[in-house]
Amino acid sequence: MSYDYYGPCYAEGKTKTYPPAALYNGGSTSLINGDAGIVSWINKAGISIKKIVIGLPLGCMESEAGTWKQSGYNQIRDLISHGFQTVYNATVVSNYCYSGTTWIGYDGMQSISAKVSYAKRKFF
Repeated sequence: MSYDYYGPCYAEGKTKTYPPAALYNGGSTSLINGDAGIVSWINKAGISIKKIVIGLPLGCMESEAGTWKQSGYNQIRDLISHGFQTVYNATVVSNYCYSGTTWIGYDGMQSISAKVSYAKRKFF
């Protein structure tokens, strides 16, 4: 699985926000990410590259003042149309939007496109 790395059921998610489906660590040695998992499965566990699958989340993790919940893309689009600011973080390959104390991490068009390109480079 290459998503749901952080959220309300993880100790880190109770105090901070993190991208739920980061592809890279963004320079952090502790950020869980898809590339590290894939490289580990191939290099350390000896899994064939032909058996690796990258999953893309269809929803998102929303944090509002320390309280977490899951939302869907229609809810994200609605919030964005009502003034939530959007950000694409190319360093970790993840999108998020925010307003006040509400932060929502998700995969948008930019991160999905980058992850598909990654898969093509890595596996083909």
